[in-house]
Amino acid sequence: MTSNLNFHRPATRRNHFLGIKSPDQTKAKRKKRITTITLIMGALAIINVLLALLEPAAPAIERNLVWIDTVKRGELARSPMPM
Repeated sequence: MTSNLNFHRPATRRNHFLGIKSPDQTKAKRKKRITTITLIMGALAIINVLLALLEPAAPAIERNLVWIDTVKRGELARSPMPM
């Protein structure tokens, strides 16, 4: 009795599609990778420019309108005017 199993080679589909060669995908993969990297770098550059154009978050206020003093221990002083 003979067996069709071949223990010397790994199990592959060697009898299927022998005459059909798969198309080379390396150029398409490279083009896709370059396009993706270029788009990401462009997006980062645009975000960087937009962030540089932003104004400071804190509004400008005149120094004479702000009460600047040191912190003192003691009773909490409240404004006589209700809020």
